[in-house]
Amino acid sequence: MGLAKSGVSAAKTLHELGAFVTVNDGKPFEENPEAQDLLALGIKVICGSHPIELLDEDFFMMVKNPGIPYTHPLVQKAQEKGLPIITEVELAYQISEAPIIAITGTNGKTTTTTMIEHILNAGMEDSKAHLAGNIGYPASTVAKKRRK
Repeated sequence: MGLAKSGVSAAKTLHELGAFVTVNDGKPFEENPEAQDLLALGIKVICGSHPIELLDEDFFMMVKNPGIPYTHPLVQKAQEKGLPIITEVELAYQISEAPIIAITGTNGKTTTTTMIEHILNAGMEDSKAHLAGNIGYPASTVAKKRRK
């Protein structure tokens, strides 16, 4: 639910892993190049609104954009149905086979994350640590590349 950078990455990642994916975004399809690209990949796309009836279908989970509140009617309906609701970062954690270092907090996250990535890659010929999340690449894009 939601097609910002992380939502597009989550949809592509799940699709490439063999899942049947349906994406939903409030922006009209005609004004939504991300949705058009996903449709071209064979992903089901529903744009322009968030119809409650969407959850009449049988879904395994909902991957929600962090900007969409848990008070949103579609999210609340998913909760009522007992559908697991995760974010793209949780999806990345679930599919990654590499260790993950997560940085949270109010101030200094970008600086701390960049410093840790630099330290981990210092002196390595082939970089193994990657920035992901709100900086760098979406976490699921990086996690997908780190699968065996």
